[in-house]
Amino acid sequence: MKKPVQLILLLITCFRLTAQMAVTMPGDFEKSEGLILTWNNQEEFNLATVQIITSVQQQTIPIWILYQSDPVPMDTAEISLFLISHGATVENVHFIPAQYQGNWIRNYGPIMGYGVFDQDLERFIYDAGYAYNYPPEDDSIPAQLAHYWHWPLAEIPLELDAGNLLNDGLKRGFSTKRVLEMNPLLSEIDIKNMLKEKYNLNDWVFLETLEHSDGGDGNRLDGFMLVLDFETILISEYPDTLPDYEVLEYNISTLQNFTNAFSRPYTIFRVPAPPMADGTFTTSQQGEMRTYTNALILNNQVLVPSYGLPWYDSVARAVFKEAMPGYQITMVDASALTPEYGAIRSLSAVIPQSHYLRIEHRKITGPQPYQPDVQVTCISKAGELVESMWMYYRVNSDTNYTKTPIYLVCPEHFGVIEGLAEDDTVHYYLEANSTSATTTYPLSAPDGNFTFWFDVVSEIDLTEKFNTSFVFPNPGNGMIRFQLSDKMNQAEMRLYTLNGQLLFETSVTNNQPVNIKRFVSPGVYLVRLNTKDKEEVIKLIIY
Repeated sequence: MKKPVQLILLLITCFRLTAQMAVTMPGDFEKSEGLILTWNNQEEFNLATVQIITSVQQQTIPIWILYQSDPVPMDTAEISLFLISHGATVENVHFIPAQYQGNWIRNYGPIMGYGVFDQDLERFIYDAGYAYNYPPEDDSIPAQLAHYWHWPLAEIPLELDAGNLLNDGLKRGFSTKRVLEMNPLLSEIDIKNMLKEKYNLNDWVFLETLEHSDGGDGNRLDGFMLVLDFETILISEYPDTLPDYEVLEYNISTLQNFTNAFSRPYTIFRVPAPPMADGTFTTSQQGEMRTYTNALILNNQVLVPSYGLPWYDSVARAVFKEAMPGYQITMVDASALTPEYGAIRSLSAVIPQSHYLRIEHRKITGPQPYQPDVQVTCISKAGELVESMWMYYRVNSDTNYTKTPIYLVCPEHFGVIEGLAEDDTVHYYLEANSTSATTTYPLSAPDGNFTFWFDVVSEIDLTEKFNTSFVFPNPGNGMIRFQLSDKMNQAEMRLYTLNGQLLFETSVTNNQPVNIKRFVSPGVYLVRLNTKDKEEVIKLIIY
């Protein structure tokens, strides 16, 4: 039986929610309808393109391949034969004649979003300048594609490299300060305000460039950072011997000063950057920058660069699986790409779904204060009628999800998970259905979901927070050390599972080795450090 308050709220249900903004720019992690790639005269790039195509073809989405139409047109039959001979099919593959020179369609290609044109919310293309040390043909690609697809074209009067543009989808955009160098006649505040206006965001942050390891003159943000969802950011981790180590850590401290659209600090995951083939790391701007953050998120799949380095590649896979539960993680060889200052994200661009539909949700994860009925809130935004929303949840070892409605009340929708016990672990995801589209959050559902639990441990706040102590190596194999904060000469260390089970405890001092191998298997754990006056909780990944 529905509770009386739910019946009352049903009477004030909002039957239609449309995007209130004139412009919406989706994040990397939002639903996509297609993929854009380019065909080149360099076989190593085309082999990487084939890997991308074969990796995503099970999604049955359109794949658009740009081929050079001038001065000597490429033969699409030869391209098709190359694809087939290397294990791909040409099903859902479409060819677009275009004029371009560069390999990195992400950097010079279309910046796509949703805008109001002729009273309707529809997809459009932003055309920014790309003439700063780059071929003019590349600069014209956004206009060429807008003309080919008959999409509206809007201008951003700035010189921009889209590999240097990330956003969280709701509140904030990010770039390195390279964008300031590309627009020397404008002030930082002018550039910031322009980007905020064009992306319809509240803030734009300029992070420090990595002058000694950022792969060429681009100094692009996606070389060391990727936004994984509305609340989560992935950042590379460098050895502390590299000249850009301090700069990268400074960027992290900058990000830790901000809150996301849900007024919480961003969750930041770290992934160790891999060395070059000879085992060393670049220390110059023109060196080879190997990275895992230059990854392509395409609906429920993530294509992650790989380099034939078993330890680094396996750790990267583990980090992505932890940060993006349920997503299909596909490793794609990028060894031939990084010497040219790019990787998988640089080689591709995604096309947003034709009908705008989004679920904005402050996810509930980890240990929570116990309550028998948990209310889950969200907002749906769409360019047309939102017909229904549902929450799917399962408890403990249940294999089947229970479906319960999300009530489309204003200003915030809600659903309720009822009758929970103190020792329950809950897995859930959300679904929205509009007149023409369906989406879930997370996009990896039902394989992926958000997980929370109740446990007595939650009463002592077993949640990761900003720490001044560190455990290293992290990820590690079980032989760890601690770099304690200035206020911690000695601390009590307790090791927990994510479900709050205590595995091991001991006293530790600064830089003391601790062997936890017999207590752990590959996975994610929480380490709590306590002194009389201070407590810190650190996430530890074991590979």
